[in-house]
Amino acid sequence: MPVFLPVIFPNLPSMIKTFVNISLLCVAIMSFTGCYYDVEDELYPDNNASCDTTAVNFAVVKPIFDAKCVGCHGGASPSAGIKLDTYTDAKVYLDASASRLVSSVKHDGNASNMPQGQPKLDACDISKISAWVSAGYPEN
Repeated sequence: MPVFLPVIFPNLPSMIKTFVNISLLCVAIMSFTGCYYDVEDELYPDNNASCDTTAVNFAVVKPIFDAKCVGCHGGASPSAGIKLDTYTDAKVYLDASASRLVSSVKHDGNASNMPQGQPKLDACDISKISAWVSAGYPEN
């Protein structure tokens, strides 16, 4: 340290010590507050916890089909001949290959991933479709 600094700033060593202490205190406070959102339950809530699959029937899965499936698998010329817009049409397909529908929506590799070119259905919708198929795809 040059000789003139203690003359101009007689409290320089204590000022540096105070600055370092305040800086360390600020870093400590920022690091603790930065970890607040690292709570796994808040970051990744279990959306399936509120998903009711106890009494699933066609009335429960039809809105899912209408929103995610019927655009391609409905109407006069459904894709791959799979029609899901009415219970009767869905039952015809499920009687032939019910497990294929579940594999498609689960993206498990045993069938083409559906909806094609779209993100996977959310966990609750997949659970409802799986429960419906497992229950023998009841109409009402």
